[in-house]
Amino acid sequence: MAQSHSHPQVEALMGALKQLLRARGLRYRDIAERLGVTERTVKRWLADRGLTMNVVEDLCGVLGMSFIELCELAKNELDTRPQRLSREQERLLFSDLQLALVFQLLLRGWTAQEIQEECGLPEATMVGHLVRLERIGLVQLLPGNKVRLLFGRNIKWQENGEAGRAFARYLRNLFATMDYSKPDSVWSTQVFKLSPHALADIRTRFRSLMADIQQASDADRRLPDADRSWHAILLAAHPFDPLALER
Repeated sequence: MAQSHSHPQVEALMGALKQLLRARGLRYRDIAERLGVTERTVKRWLADRGLTMNVVEDLCGVLGMSFIELCELAKNELDTRPQRLSREQERLLFSDLQLALVFQLLLRGWTAQEIQEECGLPEATMVGHLVRLERIGLVQLLPGNKVRLLFGRNIKWQENGEAGRAFARYLRNLFATMDYSKPDSVWSTQVFKLSPHALADIRTRFRSLMADIQQASDADRRLPDADRSWHAILLAAHPFDPLALER
């Protein structure tokens, strides 16, 4: 599996593998200890040198997933479908946050049946959502409540578009009332003075981290429901006035 820009499928596979290892917080040392090799060997593998299919399967074992599951995740990196909705499509989608959630779960590979059961939706409501998504032009509805997605899973939402405004309305209340002392609340905050260049770098890091979290969530889908719970994740940086503390 020598690295080559002429093999995009191999690059997508390695990209998904590295992203999952980062998302799980696995260091070279951790991987080396589990596989009984040196850190130098692991570094060489992840640089795509001396990597074999057996090694890839061993790395999948460290992640607790199969090689086939890794390929499913990597497939999304090769998706050539459109990734940007029109403003009108965004407006219609986010006029109903439940409809937007259904669409996002479909993008992540959930079936209509799984979404219906997870969200406790009556079948008529679920079918209604699928029909609306087809009318908006986001999916093609197939027999048996199956759908063909017309957009790639990594949607790029409009800058200052309806998606941001809709979730701002909901998330403002969600995080304003959050109990930060609960053990299942994960949070961290700090105050920094940053340049525009640093802020642009943070935006890039946020996108990368959210992609890592999404892949970790996708990999965890095979776990029992009792071992998973829903979490809303907000990555944010807000202008801050130190003098406001005095006031």
